[in-house]
Amino acid sequence: YIPGRMLETLGPEALRLNMNNLLLRYNPALVRELCKRGEVSEEEALGAQGYSDTSHTKAEEAERQQARQVAQQFYISYITLSTFDTTGKFQAGMTRLKIWDLEALHNTV
Repeated sequence: YIPGRMLETLGPEALRLNMNNLLLRYNPALVRELCKRGEVSEEEALGAQGYSDTSHTKAEEAERQQARQVAQQFYISYITLSTFDTTGKFQAGMTRLKIWDLEALHNTV
């Protein structure tokens, strides 16, 4: 029952958008690199411009770690829901073009 309700209220696009937006915070260098390679549009990568590649304070590092952990939780939700999705939309979205940090999320989770 719960996965069905989640599929109704959470679409794959919303979860992917959240993961990608968090990546802007915890690994802006990757976003810029993906933009250079043409995997992410300049418009999508604009958010990475405001973030430094290194943390200068403990608070900044804690914020990056928290963003990474939240992205991992979204990824766990995404892969869990993909097993219940009969439309194939979640599975079709499991690509590097859709989830920018797919490899790292997959390896971590």
